[in-house]
Amino acid sequence: MDLILNEKQYIEKMLELGDCSPKDLGANIALLTRYMYQEKYTQKEIYNGIEEFASKVDSDFDINNWYSFIDKCIGKAKKRDLLSIDYIPITQKELDTIKEIKNPARERLAFTLLVIAKFNNLKSETNNNWINYSMDVYFNLARVTCKVDDRPYMIYDLKELGLVEVSKKITRFNIRITFVDNESDPVLKITDMRELGYQYQNLGPKSKIKLCKRCGKPYKVKYSKGGSPYCTDCQNKSAKDETKLITCDCCGKEFIAVSKNNRSVLCSECQQKNDRKNHRKRQARYMAQK
Repeated sequence: MDLILNEKQYIEKMLELGDCSPKDLGANIALLTRYMYQEKYTQKEIYNGIEEFASKVDSDFDINNWYSFIDKCIGKAKKRDLLSIDYIPITQKELDTIKEIKNPARERLAFTLLVIAKFNNLKSETNNNWINYSMDVYFNLARVTCKVDDRPYMIYDLKELGLVEVSKKITRFNIRITFVDNESDPVLKITDMRELGYQYQNLGPKSKIKLCKRCGKPYKVKYSKGGSPYCTDCQNKSAKDETKLITCDCCGKEFIAVSKNNRSVLCSECQQKNDRKNHRKRQARYMAQK
């Protein structure tokens, strides 16, 4: 599940695009429940809305197994509003501190930890620069690839530089960022918590980072000129979604094909017949050569 700055916008975009990974279904149901409650939906309307949404994600979804969970989410919605954070402010002093690391992977990691800490601070005034997520979250967002066993050592390297503190509690891996600057004016505003490593790597006027035209996700442009206005995920979805109507050259029947398909001229039935015909010809030639 992504870290989300504006939960209302996230939910509305998700409903508009119909995008939800089955592995994130529980988290999105929790978020959607809070959204519907705060939009003044009745409890019955919330149940129906969740069932309609979740059934599109998972065909085996059974609302009867989720009533208790949804009720708990409604209870939490009464205590906390949806998050609405405009941006995460990053100062020049913080960027200069990160630059002093002089190691690209560790710089991306430090930047990611900083952004998450400031995100947590905006969520809770008493947070005091602490973060407590899984290692996967930190390293995936930072775009840092290394062996899983090496991850704690990279955190330890930042600790040795005085950039982080680690909780003494053995049961939880809490990290406190020590170079947070809340006094200076921001020189960078993070408006999306995805791909933080890419965002750090491409700071400046010549940045190769763009925002996906469909989902808004930051993505790295591979070519200096042109390129797709969509991230990789949305490119794949667009390729699947966009279709066109083609008339079969053999039987004249119209059939649907992916819009990028410029080769098919036969419908599936005629194509199968043609394939079988060609197969028989190849077999006949093979037998004649014996």
